[in-house]
Amino acid sequence: MSILPPPGQLPYLVLWFGAGALLGLAFFTSLRRNVTLYTEGRPVAAGLLHAGRIAILIAVLAGAVHFGAGPLVACTIGLLAGRWLIMRRIRREMP
Repeated sequence: MSILPPPGQLPYLVLWFGAGALLGLAFFTSLRRNVTLYTEGRPVAAGLLHAGRIAILIAVLAGAVHFGAGPLVACTIGLLAGRWLIMRRIRREMP
């Protein structure tokens, strides 16, 4: 039994990783906007953005799970990579 995916599945896993990374970038960028909306006293807009963020995250991960464990794991790792990129950018912006 091999840990590596079948050779034909590797390009699809790369695509799922990329989709997860884009999702992570969008998700955590909008989280920052969400915090801004809450602190500005706009709870309705913040709540709608929050619900939309979570709905899109669930939809993408639910779509990935229909293709198997490999795409789900690749998408989740991509999501975490997107988070890492956003956190790195935010740390650079802080004084």
